Amino acid sequence: MSVILKKDGKIRLFCKGADSIIYERLKEGQDSLKYHTQEHLDRFAGDGLRTLCLAYKDLDEEYFLDWKGRHHEAAVSLERREEKLDEIYEEIEKNLILLGATAIEDKLQDGVPQTIANLAVAGMKIWVLTGDKQETAINIGYSCQLLTDDMLEVFIIDAHNASDVEDQLRKYREEIRNITATKQPQTNLSVVTFRYVYYLLVFKSNLFWYVLYSCVSLCLS
Repeated sequence: MSVILKKDGKIRLFCKGADSIIYERLKEGQDSLKYHTQEHLDRFAGDGLRTLCLAYKDLDEEYFLDWKGRHHEAAVSLERREEKLDEIYEEIEKNLILLGATAIEDKLQDGVPQTIANLAVAGMKIWVLTGDKQETAINIGYSCQLLTDDMLEVFIIDAHNASDVEDQLRKYREEIRNITATKQPQTNLSVVTFRYVYYLLVFKSNLFWYVLYSCVSLCLS
């Protein structure tokens, strides 16, 4: 999400988002700042905090006026409006300068952990979509009793491309089959990096759903 402000004759774009999104849009030459910010993000996520990255970019007025006109054309277009707007936003949200990161505690509402525990006792499969970093998702899983120390196995799917995600799923499928063969109870949890779920749903649905439905609960991060 971005906003564009003008103050004292200067035009500046401010952008916030997940680290995985912001880092892809940063200007080169910020390796040290990115490294230290990532350290902070990992520590915040390990504490169960919800994180965001912040970045900015100064805009030339001539370029901004041209971009604003093209943005208006895309916004009123009767054909491919969403696609055109995505392209125009993608154009301006790049070569950003990293400002840093934020972290907040988003407490669970009263009764949530016990409710989830009761649903699990009733034999219901529970899926939670957090939209957070994986470390934060795991901490949320423990705090709401979606993930417990009594679980037999925790499957973490965290690869960074679709091919490696598929390899991890194949590995876990074999582990699930071995667990099933020993007649041990299904006490597993999968933590899936959400950006690759769409690929798996469309192209690898049988493998994807086999692993997920074999687990008692699922936390999508």
